[in-house]
Amino acid sequence: MKRAWLFPDHCPGELFSGYDSIDYRDTIIAIDAGLEFLHQKGIMPNLIIGDFDSLSPDLLKAYADVPLQSFPSIKNETDSELALDWCLKNDIREIIICNDLEGRFDHALALIQNMLKAHRCNTSCRIESERQCAFFLASHTSLPSLNGATLSLLSWGEKAIFGFSAGLAYPLNGLELRDTLSRGLSNIITSDECSIKLVSGTVLAIITK
Repeated sequence: MKRAWLFPDHCPGELFSGYDSIDYRDTIIAIDAGLEFLHQKGIMPNLIIGDFDSLSPDLLKAYADVPLQSFPSIKNETDSELALDWCLKNDIREIIICNDLEGRFDHALALIQNMLKAHRCNTSCRIESERQCAFFLASHTSLPSLNGATLSLLSWGEKAIFGFSAGLAYPLNGLELRDTLSRGLSNIITSDECSIKLVSGTVLAIITK
């Protein structure tokens, strides 16, 4: 399965899944000033995307051999959305947005909108900071090797209904979540293998370790 890692501004010093989980066959996308982070990490991008309003021109010249997609600063999409659109058009099936989630709250919400866009295109997408991983649940979701982590579930629509769960302190069997209630927060993963069946609705999952 084709996989891409997106590096915008505000990249975390460490990733939820670890930088060593990046495979040489994966696609690395630098998004505007995210190129500075990759440069410091010694990670070579396969593609550079952005309007480059916050990136040193000299650094950009140093990567002249890397494919570049440049956009005007006045546009409807964020640079991250443009990078995600590139992934969807190029049949990338797994997208990881690397962001420390310590910047502007509106930007974090926009990244969730980006994830939702990928989710509706049947493409796996998640945001990874150092200690958190956010994604939308599939109809069946397995979460291996996260025993002891906190799992919060938020309905991203009026209502979401679960079929069953395994490996959680508070079972989800038949549970209904609403978009105006926060009942799904702060569950605990109690097994190395956690599974969840979602019957209907759209649910944002956030794991904290």
